Order: sequence, then C-alpha cells, then structure tokens
Amino acid sequence: MKNGDMPTAPMLNEHGCPQHYSSILVQQGQVTGLTKRELIAAMAMQGFLANKAHATHFMPEHDARYCIQIADALLAELEQSA
Repeated sequence: MKNGDMPTAPMLNEHGCPQHYSSILVQQGQVTGLTKRELIAAMAMQGFLANKAHATHFMPEHDARYCIQIADALLAELEQSA
C-alpha cells in the first residue's frame, strides 16, 4: 500500500486490528479512515476557501483537481526524502 493510501488515523478495535466504522472487521491488511492523500487535498482546499480573494474566481472542479495534485506532489516529495 502506498503512503498516500495509508490512513491518517486508522480505526482499530480493542485488539489493535483494523475495524470498519460499522464494526465489521476489515480484511487483514486493509484499513479504514481518511487517507493521507485525502487529508492533504482537503487541507489545500480549505486554504483556498479561506482566502476571500480566491472566492471571486472559485472553480470547484479545477480547484479540486489542483488540490489533489498538491497532495500527490507532497507525498512524492516525502517518499524521496524518506
């Protein structure tokens, strides 16, 4: 599993095993929760939305793709630095 697909805060049961939010155990090796890639993209989008100057020319589809590109670039750089 790539770093960007790993969860930011995996949900675990009392035995430390991955657990789905509906309390059904996930297959071994799989985890649930927001991925690092999703979190970084959401944080980038939050930054755009917090900028009042950006609100006048906000293009949701374009900006969403750009935020994903930002997340991918950061994760790639982190992989190279590790």
